[in-house]
Amino acid sequence: DASVVGVTGSVPARVAQVQEQVRALDASTLATQALDLRADRQATHELVTSGKVLAEAARGRELFFSEQTGCASCHNPPLYTGLQTHDVGTRGPLDHTSAFDTPTLIEVYRTAPYLHDGSAATLHEVLTTHNRDDCHSQTAQLTPQELADLEAFLLSL
Repeated sequence: DASVVGVTGSVPARVAQVQEQVRALDASTLATQALDLRADRQATHELVTSGKVLAEAARGRELFFSEQTGCASCHNPPLYTGLQTHDVGTRGPLDHTSAFDTPTLIEVYRTAPYLHDGSAATLHEVLTTHNRDDCHSQTAQLTPQELADLEAFLLSL
């Protein structure tokens, strides 16, 4: 079916043209589309709508973008993903690789359970019990309040 705009020729040629069009989408275009989708949704995390999370999220944002944690090195804005794979120390006995796709953190509160295998029920577990050797950001040194602040920021995305 040649219904894609600007796609003509044989099937292999059309496939190549569509692949090229997809590659031409840059991160800003994808970010705009993701934000447009988000703007269409009314629901947000209950903590955000109650206003309880504002101060904590502001502190968590500082931690997220700090060199202390390194979160933004893989989950960088505007999509809060670098669209790459990383070894975050969560490889299981049935996994064929140690590197997993970096998911977007936009509306992460909707996507539990977390990690590639669903082994983390909460964001707190991602940041603590499933963060062996600080491979998935450097969170071992964070205080309980700093962890709560970081979680609040993630829930606000």
